[in-house]
Parts: sequence; C-alpha cells; structure tokens
Amino acid sequence: MKAIILHHHLDTGGVTRIIQSQIKSLTLTQPHLELAILAGSGYSQDDSSQGTRLSLFPELSYLTAPEEDFPAILDKIRSVLSKQLADANILHVHNANLGKNPLLTLALAEQAQAGQPMLMHCHDFAEDRPENMDFISKTIARFTQIPADEIIYPKKSNCHFAVINTPDRHRLINHGIPESKLHLLPNPVELPPAGISRPDAARHIRDTLKLGDKKRIITCPVRPIRRKNLGEFVLLAAKFADTADFIVTLAPKNPVEIPQYEAWKTLAAELHLPIYFEAGSQIPFPVIMRGSDFCFSTSTREGFGMAFLEPWLYNTPVAGRNIPMVTNDFRQNNIQLPRLYDKIRVSFDNLTADFPDFSLEQQLAIVQDFHSDGKIAKIPSIDFPPGLLEPFPQDIIENNIREIRKHYSLHTYGEKLYAVYCRIAKIS
Repeated sequence: MKAIILHHHLDTGGVTRIIQSQIKSLTLTQPHLELAILAGSGYSQDDSSQGTRLSLFPELSYLTAPEEDFPAILDKIRSVLSKQLADANILHVHNANLGKNPLLTLALAEQAQAGQPMLMHCHDFAEDRPENMDFISKTIARFTQIPADEIIYPKKSNCHFAVINTPDRHRLINHGIPESKLHLLPNPVELPPAGISRPDAARHIRDTLKLGDKKRIITCPVRPIRRKNLGEFVLLAAKFADTADFIVTLAPKNPVEIPQYEAWKTLAAELHLPIYFEAGSQIPFPVIMRGSDFCFSTSTREGFGMAFLEPWLYNTPVAGRNIPMVTNDFRQNNIQLPRLYDKIRVSFDNLTADFPDFSLEQQLAIVQDFHSDGKIAKIPSIDFPPGLLEPFPQDIIENNIREIRKHYSLHTYGEKLYAVYCRIAKIS
C-alpha cells in the first residue's frame, strides 16, 4: 500500500508534530507501507519527513495571492494532485477544512468526487474562525455553485474523516457525515528520552535560572497565545509566590499575540513575581519536564490537550483548568485528573466572573491589586481552588503513566491508523 500525507506546511506546530508522530508510528508498526509527504513548505531546522519522500509545492501553502491569480493556482493544484496521487492507495489530508487555502479544499473535493480514497483529518475548524469561513465560502463560490459545506466535507463513500476528540466527532455528525465514515484518532504521546533523573533535572533548572532550593517548580509547557490564558498562570504565581517558582517555556510566534504576552511579562517584572519566561531557550524541554514538580495548564480551549497527558510520562503531575471537551475523553480511558478546576471566580470592580472572562486590562489590574496584599483599599475577592500544590499520590501518577502508554502510545496509534487506511482503501 502507498499512502500520501498532505498538509499546507511542515513548519513548527501541533499538526507538524502529529505528522511526525504518524510517520514514526506507521514506520514502527507497518514497515512495508510506502509513505510520502506533500506540503507547501518544508521545515529547515528538523527532518520532519524522517526519511520519507517529501515533495514541496508552494501552491499547497496558505493562500495569500491576489484573487486574479486564483484560477492559475487552482489549475496548478489540480495538476499536482493528479500526478502525485496517480499510484496512491490513500490520501491522508490534514486541516484542509480550516479555510487557509480554499483552492486546495476545492481541488480535494474534486478528487473525492472522482473516487480517490481519502482521509480528511480535522484538527481545527473554519466554523470557529469567522474570517476563515468567510474566505473559504467566497472563494469557493467563484468556481462552483455547490454549497461550501459540501466542498469542505465531501460526502462520498471513499472520503472518510478523522477527529481527535469526541465533541469534534459529534460536530461532524451534525454536518451529515455518517458515523461509519468517522474515526476517532486521539493524538499519540511519545515516551520521553531516558537519562536525566528528577533531582539532576531540578538542579539544572535551578542553576540555570538562579532559583533557590526550597520552592517547588511549576511549569506552563506551552506557547502562550491568548487561549492559553497566560494571565491566570501569572495570577497563580502571585498567589503561590512564597512556595513556588513558575516557568513559561516559550514565547508566542504570532505577532498578534506579542502585545498581550509583553504586557504580562512587564507586570510580572514590576511586581517581582517568581515567574521565568522563555526558559525553553536555555534549558532542554525534557529537562524542564523532568525537573518540574507540577505542570499547570490554564488554557481555556484545546483541540486535543497534549499538556494534560505528556507531563505524566515524565513522572510530573498535571494541575490547572479543566476543559471537559478534551478531558472527558481522557477520563474515559481511566486517566485520573483530580487537580483540575472549572473556574477561578473573581469579584472585581463591581463585577463577578471567571478570571478569563475579564478583559486584558481588567486581568492586569486584578493581578496587580491582588499582589498589593492590603496596601490599597480595593482588593479583588478571588476563589482559588483548594489543594493545588499538595503532594500527588504516587499511585495516581503510576496509574496515569500506565493508561497513557496503553491508550496513546505510538504503537497503538500506528495499528489503529493503518486499520483505517485499509478500510478506506478496501485493502484486507
């Protein structure tokens, strides 16, 4: 069997990481499978293709060209797909429904119509991003009168769909996709590299960041874009300043995200909070994960929620904000997440709400006023979750390691993904 994996790019990011894991899992479990990758752009700093044949065509990237160039680009995409798929048993497409390149979406729908066996892997959705949905609807309308929804989600027997959580599965059912063509493929979690011990990792972190020896180390292991709710992590740093040091591993890349990030960095510095930003530029990620006492997730929205799983494999427990649409799936697989809270209720400036519901300016003021510790008359009332930093029972950690390895390993993923390929391509 020959399978082709297609995505707009192989730049650093969540989807690229999943593609890398897919290649590893299929190579591990199905060494006879012929794999190839199609993308608009490659990744210069790492071999994302891992030896798999990689073909780059810029027309597959995000669509930013002038509208007058759209017909020529569409013709080129059609030509690329026709030639590259000539001997492919299955095409595995990532996020073609997101609206980043509607011309590719249209060309893929035409391939589905022509009978190409296809797996449309949905990580994100244009419906959640109004500007994307508007772009895809207007662009598709230039070339066909078929409704955009039927182009985004082709309803052909040879076109199946993969989702990463149960709510997304229900979403596609509501789009009219038959359950028989839907596949729940939770992202795989790779085992951490062997080597450094927790004491050695913690010592490396403390020495590099010049931390003391008495406080716990709490890490936010994500890139802090707005939905990651960085302000809540800073608020927790203010709350537990006497007992813990807080680490943010990365900075945002999107220029739109930089102002809010810099605002929190500035406030943290002004208040002398024990929070250290961009530690991942100084310390390897596995060392940070192994040496942390806790990983905190304050995110308000996730597609899959890797931050709820990966730290456990480093023997590092997870605490933070609950996201039922992703954590419910984990709990169904017997993963215990007792230290997650549903909200942090704040009364401030005649308003009572969950912390993320306040504006950025209000959040900054809440943290500043809370940190004043009685030095001003107006102190926000905050209901912090109890017991966040209490020691974690080792039996829970061991249970979660065992269940994550069982349900989310590369081997389990590779077997499941290959079975989906065979079903779509009708290969026994």
